[in-house]
Amino acid sequence: MEMQRLCILVIVLVTLFLNNQASGIQQDPCLQPKVIGPCKAAIRRYYFDKIMGKCQLFYYGGCQGNANNFETLSSCQRQCECNLPKDSGQCLAYFPRYFYNSKSGQCEQFIYGGCGGNENNFKTLADCQAICESTRYKDTN
Repeated sequence: MEMQRLCILVIVLVTLFLNNQASGIQQDPCLQPKVIGPCKAAIRRYYFDKIMGKCQLFYYGGCQGNANNFETLSSCQRQCECNLPKDSGQCLAYFPRYFYNSKSGQCEQFIYGGCGGNENNFKTLADCQAICESTRYKDTN
């Protein structure tokens, strides 16, 4: 009887462990919500705001956050640039560039105006593919 209980306990624990591992495999930090956490610290951090399409400042409480929590603006931009929307910028020049389309899961060409825009802007298709297609997940929303 004791052996059966032990076997059941082991099976339950292994199942819980495997489910927990599988649920985190494709969790892109940039698609996670901002989590301040319940603690009361006020640590200056940045998160990627999927709705606004850019990295934003927030104050982290210091505990129970998630991976969408970057120490610097530049680290947030590097990690999340592939999720930024296509942005041709404000100027009117004609520079063929590439951006990662998170809806299609592919790099696509666009015309960059020469100023402004965002980090989802690559000079070559190969650069875009190397950074975005190999490490990002297709947006299912």
